[in-house]
Amino acid sequence: MYKYLVSGRAVSVVEDLVSGFLVQNVYSDEDNQEEYIDENTYFVKHVFDTAPTDVYEEKIRVSQEAIRKLSEERGDLDANLRSMKKETKEIFEKFETVEALKPLFNYISGKVFCYFVPCGIHSSPDIVGLDGSSIDSISVKEEEKKQPMYPRMVMLSGNDRGGLIWNFKKGRYQSDDDYYRVIPCASYEEAVGMMKERLIEMIKKSNMPAHHIITKAKFYDIALPIEYIERYYTIQTDRLEKDVASYTITIKDKKDEIAKVILEKVEALREIVDAETLTSDE
Repeated sequence: MYKYLVSGRAVSVVEDLVSGFLVQNVYSDEDNQEEYIDENTYFVKHVFDTAPTDVYEEKIRVSQEAIRKLSEERGDLDANLRSMKKETKEIFEKFETVEALKPLFNYISGKVFCYFVPCGIHSSPDIVGLDGSSIDSISVKEEEKKQPMYPRMVMLSGNDRGGLIWNFKKGRYQSDDDYYRVIPCASYEEAVGMMKERLIEMIKKSNMPAHHIITKAKFYDIALPIEYIERYYTIQTDRLEKDVASYTITIKDKKDEIAKVILEKVEALREIVDAETLTSDE
């Protein structure tokens, strides 16, 4: 009597072993309606009295249907994931266009704000530390070693034009409400880069060249346009000439006042002398 494999193939069992069976394939000649056994012998773990193909075919069909459904679900999930990635990318691209949010991304990434570049219209071009003290390249190494005694509050807020700005608190007490605009930086090198950009912008936009801008430009090795320098010296020369003229007028007025006082005193002395002379003649 033949046995059957999982695939439904008929086999002849040659030997029943502890761990399985030695079998030979059985072939049918449909034309002569005869069967013959292959001489090759091989080992299998399981044999069945009846061909289990129907049962396995049903299991395969169920499994294939489950696989099809899972594939559809995976396709939907992949589509949703691609859509979410696209939306996330678009959101981050929009965020990246907002200059004030870049330091926030750095903060989320684990970077710590140690330096701040004032960017207000009337702010001094000085890099400041957490405690609001001015920092230059000479003191930056010492600044990195020490902990600020009174760190200031920094906050992101909206302005009256619908934008976002970073504000640095001038005072160290909660009651202080005086702030100035800054750009937060995670390193001194980043702060220097920001300061250079701000100085270049100030030089381009300034109609009144200032000595402290020239000093800072020299400090950060920024080449000043010749027009800026010429305008500065022209303004300073005009100012000096006006000062000299003013001082000249003042000096002349003072000389006149002194001459008048001297003349008055001379006249007074003369009157006294004349009076004494008349008295002695009498």
